Amino acid sequence: MSIYDVVIIGGGHNGLVASAYLSKAGLKTLVVERRGINGGMAATENIFPGYKINTGAIVVGRLRPGLEEDLQLKSFGLKFMQWDPISFTPLPDGRHFFMYRDITKTCEQIAKFSKKDSMQYPKFVKFISEFANDIESLVWSPARSLTEIIERLETVDRGDLARLLTTSTKDILDEYFESDELKGTLSWHTTDSTNAGPMSAGSAWELGAHFVIWKDFRIAVGGIGSVSDAISKSAVNLGAEIRNNLQVTKIIVDNGQVKGVKTSSGKIINSKCVISNLDPKSTFLYLIERDDLPENIFNQVNRIKCHGVGTKIICLLDKLPNFKSISDKKSLDHYRLFNIMPSLDYVEKAWDAAKYGKLPDNPMIQGYIPTITDSSLAPPNKHILEAWTQYTPYNLKEDTWDNMREVHYENFLRTMSEYTTNMREAISDKMMLTPRDFEKRFFVTEGQANQIDMGINQRLTWSDNRTDIKGLYLCGATCTPAGVNGAPGYNAAEAVISDWKNL
Repeated sequence: MSIYDVVIIGGGHNGLVASAYLSKAGLKTLVVERRGINGGMAATENIFPGYKINTGAIVVGRLRPGLEEDLQLKSFGLKFMQWDPISFTPLPDGRHFFMYRDITKTCEQIAKFSKKDSMQYPKFVKFISEFANDIESLVWSPARSLTEIIERLETVDRGDLARLLTTSTKDILDEYFESDELKGTLSWHTTDSTNAGPMSAGSAWELGAHFVIWKDFRIAVGGIGSVSDAISKSAVNLGAEIRNNLQVTKIIVDNGQVKGVKTSSGKIINSKCVISNLDPKSTFLYLIERDDLPENIFNQVNRIKCHGVGTKIICLLDKLPNFKSISDKKSLDHYRLFNIMPSLDYVEKAWDAAKYGKLPDNPMIQGYIPTITDSSLAPPNKHILEAWTQYTPYNLKEDTWDNMREVHYENFLRTMSEYTTNMREAISDKMMLTPRDFEKRFFVTEGQANQIDMGINQRLTWSDNRTDIKGLYLCGATCTPAGVNGAPGYNAAEAVISDWKNL
C-alpha cells in the first residue's frame, strides 16, 4: 500500500501543472496516467515513422500568466514560434484574404471586400478586447458563486454583457460587418469544438472568452507535446512522481471523504486528496461507487451535456496543396493556418446537419500545416496537414461511424478540392480521429474535446475546481478555460494548498 498527499488521475497538461505546483509546495504528489505518454490531448505521437503527429490540440493559446516562469519551462526545452499572417481564408470565387497580427494590415485585406468593414474592424477589436479584459479574471481564476461573478464583472457594461450572454454570434457580427467573407472567418472564435452554430442564442459569449485565450497563440517547437514534456520534467524536478501505463479504476470514498484510489493492477494508493484530470462524467459516474455519490452530485452530473462535434483528419503530404486563389507559388503564408468557412451560412448549414445526427456535405475546416513553421515534425520535403472538421456528431442518426468514416473523409477531400488543384494526389497516408475515437483514445465522454459542452450555463456550473466530496478536486478543461493554457491545473493546486489544513 502506497501513501501520498495527493494523487492526480490523468497526465494531461493540466494534471502535470497541478503536480508541479503541489510538489513545489512540499506535498508528496503522484500522477497516474493510463497511457504510455503524457499530455492527454496535448500530446505529440510517433504514429508514422519519421513524423511527429499532434493527435489532439495543435496550437497553444496564452499559458496562464506566470506559469512559464514559475515552472522554468524554457530550461526544460520549451520553445515557441509565432507566425504571421495569422490565417488564410480562400473563397469559392477564387478570391482570398489574410488576417494579420497587425490590425492595419488586416484592414487592408478586408477592404478588398468591404471598405465599410475595414473601418469597422478596429472598433470591433476594441470592443472585444475591452470585454475580454473585463472578464479575464473569470477566465484564469473561476468564481465560486454567482455573487462573486457579479462582483468581478462590476466594470463590464451591463448592456454589452447582456448581449454577449444571450445573443448569437451572427447578431454581434451583423452589428459591425456586412461582408460574409469576414463574418465566416470570425465565427471560428465561437464555434471551435462547440456544440452550437453561429446563429445559436448565447454563442456570442465565446467571442470574448476565446479572445482572452487565443489573442496570442503560438506553436511549440517539436509539437504540442513539447509543452506537456516540459511541464512533466519540471514537475519531476520539483519532486512529483509520474506513473505511466497504469489506470485508476476507482476513487475510494469513505463517509463523504476521499481516501485514495484503486488501480487496474488492484493496488490501493492512499491519499488525503485526489485531483481528477478527467471530465466530470468519467470522474463521478465511472470512478465512484453510486452509494458514495451524493444525490445532488449524481443529478447534476447526469445533466451535463457532452457532445463531440469535431473530427480530426491528419494527412501526410508528399507535396503541398496548390490553392487556386494563390498565384504566388513561392509564398508559404497561406499554409500555416487556413479556414474553409466562407460565410456564416456555410458554417450554419454544417451545424444544421449535425443537429439532426447527420454529417455535413461541406464541413467547416480549419487546417494547419505545422511543418511550414517547424520542419522537425516530418522527413525532408514532406509535410503534415492537421485538419479540424466540423460538425461531426458523436451519435449518427441513420448509420454508424464505422460505416461513415470514409464518407466524411470523402466530404473533406471533395471540399478541399474545391479550393485546391491537387489535394488528392498530395496525400500519401492519413489518420482520422472521430468523436468516437477521441472518447476511446483520450477517455473524454462522447469525444468532446473540451470535456463538456462549453455553453455559458455549464461554464458557470463546472468552473470551480472543488467538489462536494471532501478531498476531491477537478483540474480538466471542464474547469474553464478550455485549450492548452494550464489554468485549471494551477487553480486546482491553489485550491488544494488553501484547503490542506482542513483536509
